[in-house]
Amino acid sequence: MTHHDLAAAARAIGQDQPRYRDMLEALARVWGVTESSSARPRLPTGLDEHRELKAREGLPLLERAALPFDDRISPGLFREVIRATLTPDHPQAEGLQKLLDLAVDDDSLINDLLRAWLAEDAAVMEDLAGRCDLPPAVLTFLARMTLRPSLAALRDGLRQKLDGLEWDEGHCPLCGGPCDLARLTADDGARILHCALCGHAWEFERLACPFCGGRDPGSISFFTTGENGYRVDYCENCHGYVKTVDQRELQAEWPWEILEVITWHLDRLAERRGLKLRPRPDAESRMS
Repeated sequence: MTHHDLAAAARAIGQDQPRYRDMLEALARVWGVTESSSARPRLPTGLDEHRELKAREGLPLLERAALPFDDRISPGLFREVIRATLTPDHPQAEGLQKLLDLAVDDDSLINDLLRAWLAEDAAVMEDLAGRCDLPPAVLTFLARMTLRPSLAALRDGLRQKLDGLEWDEGHCPLCGGPCDLARLTADDGARILHCALCGHAWEFERLACPFCGGRDPGSISFFTTGENGYRVDYCENCHGYVKTVDQRELQAEWPWEILEVITWHLDRLAERRGLKLRPRPDAESRMS
């Protein structure tokens, strides 16, 4: 999907989803910047030797902290993401301007921030957030958006390395990221998980928990809100949940990125039930 398609889809569905219209419009501006970027991260070599062994042990092909990104274009893209986010009425406008001023001529600061986010180095994130009077979640959003093109290129470049591997884990076989959404396919209802980090998608058992690995059918349940095609699957053992879109009931197949946004009300309902979003160490924050 091109950046024009993704932005257009966001605006189109925003017309039917008034509660998410402003958010989708804001994201469409950012996606218009990131999806037109041509990132070329250096693909790691020597992955074939241990890929089958790692898969058998439930280990991803790459570790999150070691994910490569295109550090030549990322600083400029980071600044463009800030500009696309920074509107006069943004609640963090002053802090975003401070960050932009701080990063305007400092590529190393930006690349260090991106590496810190991948390494989940909270100290670095919090230090920079404090210097700019920004919530750390805002830096998380900016870093995640900036790295989208690099991670997409990495995913596409290494996809064939996952071909033929047996994988029955609930975390991503490519980068180890947690799932943020699931689809049930229109043809046979197969369950497809989507990685919150790199965007890779893989098939996973219907009656299994992606988080604790539990496979007792009696511990897997779901609830709905009366909306056709949307539900929340959850585990009664670890209280983890994943939002699920049933394509057998929906005619439109919206992009993963948009589906994650327009199901945020399901997150609130799940949290009220005491359920946990991605109960793993690598859980990531939302934009505040």
